[in-house]
Amino acid sequence: MAVNDVGVKVMGSAHHSVASDNGTPPSVQSAEEYHRMLFFQLVDNILESINSRLHQKNIQFYVDDEELILSSANKPTESPEDRAAFARLIASE
Repeated sequence: MAVNDVGVKVMGSAHHSVASDNGTPPSVQSAEEYHRMLFFQLVDNILESINSRLHQKNIQFYVDDEELILSSANKPTESPEDRAAFARLIASE
């Protein structure tokens, strides 16, 4: 097993070099590096999808509802202000 110029162990025939020019990403040096790159691209795509779903405009409505329900469940009695806030929230929908 050989070690390439970036310090990654590579198998004899798995080592290939693609020239990098004019600002292109660095070349893939081994099958391990290639699959590592694909894995991290997959993780980045998953995180971007989750982030975009969690930052939709409609999600704030559900966050507010959840907070209201949890705060109501943790209070022994409902105050008139809480009842009015809930009525306003339902009316704004």
